[in-house]
Amino acid sequence: MSEQNMLTVQLVTALGGAAYDLRVLNSKTIVEKDDDAKRTALRSFVAKTMTEHVDEFVTAWFALENEYRPLLRSVATLLEHSTAILARKQEIIAAQQKAQQPVETNPSGCGEEGGCSAGEPGPDNVVPFPRAEK
Repeated sequence: MSEQNMLTVQLVTALGGAAYDLRVLNSKTIVEKDDDAKRTALRSFVAKTMTEHVDEFVTAWFALENEYRPLLRSVATLLEHSTAILARKQEIIAAQQKAQQPVETNPSGCGEEGGCSAGEPGPDNVVPFPRAEK
């Protein structure tokens, strides 16, 4: 196929516009006197363009179907696996950080000798009893 007969962006855009105009004409309820002439001209243009460039359309379809779709599926699968690996890595890092946090040996705030000052609360499971006066 020569360079002059190759499919161009302008030609594909015109083909898309003609297909749209045909849909509009075919869905009209009020028919005008020049609708049949427009319809005939658009159909002729679409048929001529498709016939001249059928090999390019078929080649593009096969390339899309047999090369690009499998490639896109592979990329999507790769991204899905990568995302799962990164999420798992984040979970592991969070678990390691949680394990490395210092454990508070005396969470009640009581002193080492076991006595709590009056202002500080004692452990939740300890109920303070008043001492008997002698």
